[in-house]
Amino acid sequence: EKIGLKTMLHRMIIGNCCTIIAFGMAAVVEMQVEKNKISILWQIPQFFVLAIAEIFTYLSHLNFAYKEAPVSMKPVMVALMYLSIASGDFIVAIISGVSFFNSQVYEYLFFACLMVLDVILLSFLAHRYKYTDHEMIKDLDDNKDAH
Repeated sequence: EKIGLKTMLHRMIIGNCCTIIAFGMAAVVEMQVEKNKISILWQIPQFFVLAIAEIFTYLSHLNFAYKEAPVSMKPVMVALMYLSIASGDFIVAIISGVSFFNSQVYEYLFFACLMVLDVILLSFLAHRYKYTDHEMIKDLDDNKDAH
């Protein structure tokens, strides 16, 4: 919040941008690995960036799903969040397993491009999203019942 990331959706966007950077780093490292000109230790920075991305993304997803859903829908929202993660992992497994690309460099760049499209769509949706405050709504309903 101190640097201007006030909403969970903003944090998700930052996490996805970090993922794009990590895929770009992976592509660069892989180019050098294929030429046998680099140590495997050069993968450490990309894993660090990817860890930051996952922290921003997954914690924000969970927090967003928990805060924005009404009480009766919280388990469903969390389940849908995990279903979307599993779906993404399934897509990655299919693309990696079928070997569409001659080199992993192209595969990493493809995933980075998919993430760019994801960030554009998420940014558009985040800009239009209207947050709800279910606690305030619950308090208003409790006050109505009391009168």
